[in-house]
Amino acid sequence: MKIGICGQGFVGTAVREGLRNFFEVLTYDIAKREDFAVDSLQELVKKSDVIFQCLPTPMRKSGECDTRLVRKTVLEIDNLASFEQARCKIVVIKSTVPPGTTERLNSAVKNIQVVFNPEFLTEANAIDDFKNQNRIILGGPRPATSTLKTLFSKAFPKSSIIKTGSNTAEMVKYFTNCFLSTKVSF
Repeated sequence: MKIGICGQGFVGTAVREGLRNFFEVLTYDIAKREDFAVDSLQELVKKSDVIFQCLPTPMRKSGECDTRLVRKTVLEIDNLASFEQARCKIVVIKSTVPPGTTERLNSAVKNIQVVFNPEFLTEANAIDDFKNQNRIILGGPRPATSTLKTLFSKAFPKSSIIKTGSNTAEMVKYFTNCFLSTKVSF
């Protein structure tokens, strides 16, 4: 299985480092060139079975999460996946998104399935946090979540892997962030 990663910030880099000993990993980022990189999103879709989308979702002035880049990229991947030579059929969103985002994206695509897989990483220790995760949450439709459970089981045989709906997985991410914020404030 070939893994594609779109975005090479600290989350994308952690995913790459955590999975590259188990799978062939290809990356794409508009700003970075690395040994694993392909030249375009089209090439990433063509060569990857699963694409992890690790893109920023900055806060807008209103305080809400800006998911425009995530949505634009998922729709572009869906369009590229319609071509015969494209391998990608599953897109895994690692970005923090509001509950309902993955469900809306799945309603908008035709050629792929979108799954939300929250990350629980600290920026300073992202690679170690990813490699040593004790729980993996997969929110989205079957059979995509089943395929991803098999993928993660190979790389993380001792981790609990929980399949659920995308709204629940998105809420888990927000609850965890709130809990950590409260913990820090105390």
